[in-house]
Amino acid sequence: MRGLLALYVANAREYTRDRLALMVSLIMPLVFALFFGLVFGGDDSPEIEIGLADGDGGAVAQQLVAMLQSPGLAGMLVLQQGELQPLLEELRRGKIDLVLSLPGRLSAAVARQETVALPVYYDVSRQSSATLARGFMESFLAQANLALVQAPVLLRPQVQPIQGEPFRAVDFYVPSMLGVAMLWLGVFGTAQPLVEMREKQVLRRFAVTPISRRTVLLAQVCWRVTVGLIQTALFVALGLLAFRMQVAGWLLFVGVVVLGALTFVTMGYFVAAISPSMESAIGIAQILNFALSFLSGSFFQPEVLPSLLRPALYAMPLTYLSDALRQTMSGFPPFLPLGVDVAVLAGWLAIFAALSVRFWRWE
Repeated sequence: MRGLLALYVANAREYTRDRLALMVSLIMPLVFALFFGLVFGGDDSPEIEIGLADGDGGAVAQQLVAMLQSPGLAGMLVLQQGELQPLLEELRRGKIDLVLSLPGRLSAAVARQETVALPVYYDVSRQSSATLARGFMESFLAQANLALVQAPVLLRPQVQPIQGEPFRAVDFYVPSMLGVAMLWLGVFGTAQPLVEMREKQVLRRFAVTPISRRTVLLAQVCWRVTVGLIQTALFVALGLLAFRMQVAGWLLFVGVVVLGALTFVTMGYFVAAISPSMESAIGIAQILNFALSFLSGSFFQPEVLPSLLRPALYAMPLTYLSDALRQTMSGFPPFLPLGVDVAVLAGWLAIFAALSVRFWRWE
């Protein structure tokens, strides 16, 4: 037990001296989580900015302006009135989303019950905002037509609100980035340091000491699982303090964290076992990092992945860890049942452990 504790402390000291390992396994995942949380964590709905060029000034134009300035559209619509050409210049510069022009003969033509074409300008290069603004304007003009002809209201919606579970983008990204941190702990914080220790003959010296090889490996694994718990504490603090998150189930959450840390640390041992040099370890780590990060649904919801790549999603252990972390940390809707996530992670842990034992080399 004393030897195990001494090796554990030695691993901790070696790890804290490695600034690159600290940066990759602790700092960078937190930066990613904070970035995605700030970018996608807002609760505000986007406002539509519309320019109105009133060339008429008559009763119909005044009625349309009053409808656009109604309290019901406050917080959804920003109306900017002015001359047509300056408004079009604002549209080209991306300052507004759409320009509506009211021709000079509008009120007179409506009084004669003639159809009037209202020019609507939008920027085709800004598809997202233009589509939203066009949809609003088509709906608004349809309602304006009914109001102008004073048509009776025959169909009126009876709103029946249902309160579902409110989820934010941050509830998806913070747990997912914790899963990515576990991946980086395995490929960058475990595999590469072990290969470096083997190249410097450090592992060989451990192997010839009176301390058993099992104790040496157990101390290293215990320290790296401790790093995983430190990562988790930092992510929980970030979620609670910066984004007001609430952990859905502490016991299950800690259990998933330990299982995930063990799985990816063991994967790191397997990568170190099959890597003949530091250069090959870096290459394998980069391939694993890219494949697992972008094909596991950690940077975006799994449903977004094209059907051609969907089979790869189910082959990635990070898919199941990120999904389990989202369920237990923020209560995010599951991609798979939690029991399936835990079972698959346990299966990957057993596979990586068996492969590590089979291919492990001390020198």
